[in-house]
Amino acid sequence: TAVPGHLAWNEDATARVFAPFAGRVVRLVADAGARVHAGDTLALISSAEFGQAEADARRARADFDRFAKLTSDYERLDGDGIAKLEPSLDGRFKGALFFAGEGHVEPRLVLARLHERLIEAGGTIHFESERTPEDLGGLVIDCRGLAARDKAPELRGVKGEMVVIKTAEVTLSRPVRLMHPRWPLYVIPRPDGVFGIGASSIESDDGSEISLRSTLELLSAAYALHAGFAEARILHTKVGLRPALPSHRPEIE
Repeated sequence: TAVPGHLAWNEDATARVFAPFAGRVVRLVADAGARVHAGDTLALISSAEFGQAEADARRARADFDRFAKLTSDYERLDGDGIAKLEPSLDGRFKGALFFAGEGHVEPRLVLARLHERLIEAGGTIHFESERTPEDLGGLVIDCRGLAARDKAPELRGVKGEMVVIKTAEVTLSRPVRLMHPRWPLYVIPRPDGVFGIGASSIESDDGSEISLRSTLELLSAAYALHAGFAEARILHTKVGLRPALPSHRPEIE
């Protein structure tokens, strides 16, 4: 009696190998069944993207050095320092800036906790209740976003888009920013192998769904950070509009 079967790779004995750019394999260097080690050459690739990759690398180094001059309170790391902090990035980058005091919080969890703390402190929160600064006395912090254009008509919208993915192929213990020359991004690790990949910064008041171009750019940049993201599953996307003044700074009246 014939019994249907299913053949699958043994995931415990499989390592997926990705090239840093697309191309055509012109020669296999390692034979099937050969024992190889990290750093060994497996194949030679012909790629028209290599020249662009070199130009991008030079630009990224210039952007990296310029950013370092504009900021402070960081430790400059070499490749070994990166590997010590984030083993998943071992051998992938030659330098980084480590901001020991930098972190990230999950907004949904934080808002719930802030709500609790405000109530505990005697505060009152009114939902679905329209108010203007003139309706309130004392110190007023206007958090209406773009709705505050009645007081600050120069406000403009900046659209931010991000993709939330899940993978077991990559492990990070802290937020990582990639100074990519075309697609700068940040990667925020969350529990259970979930990562937030963001974010675009588009001058627009359009708060509709994420665009195809932004999705491709964000995911391409994530792949540039670590090839293991290629097998990630897309959980959902997020879009938000943040208000910005011409100076890009808060305004106090």
